[in-house]
Amino acid sequence: GVKVANKAPSTPASGLSTRKDDPPEGPSSKTSTSTQDEKQDPKVHPLSMLSEMDTDTDPLYTEIRFVAAKPLKCTAMIDTGAARVYVRQSLTKSLEEAGALAGSRQVNRRIVLADGHETFATKEIAFYVELPKGRHVCLSALELPTLTSEMIIGLSGLRLMDMAIC
Repeated sequence: GVKVANKAPSTPASGLSTRKDDPPEGPSSKTSTSTQDEKQDPKVHPLSMLSEMDTDTDPLYTEIRFVAAKPLKCTAMIDTGAARVYVRQSLTKSLEEAGALAGSRQVNRRIVLADGHETFATKEIAFYVELPKGRHVCLSALELPTLTSEMIIGLSGLRLMDMAIC
């Protein structure tokens, strides 16, 4: 797996915190002679809360808080295989309603999805997200009609948010 670490430590109030689908409760002290059906809890790194063993295949999610007239947040999947940031069409509508859109424009971009299928993005939006220590950053994202997550943060977004892949 790929570990994602924030260059600046984040707190729940910072607007950016990472979690696994079902986050572990902490370092595991469970030892057992398990059958093949049971899975031992992997050792969890105390700072990143990510497994130190390369056995996890669940996606990594983070909560994103937007700079908006009305409070708005979403759950975003971090995807190191994606080059850009993508948003679900319904999230664009929520951003518009909350007064969080910094801009939008029509585009015609071909997107190859992880499963090999092609789709097209016809809209690019810009918005500000909250970062630790009161900072903000403007991200641009391609809008897609449907996504498995409200937002997918690819490498361009990770770089802009001062995230490091290690």
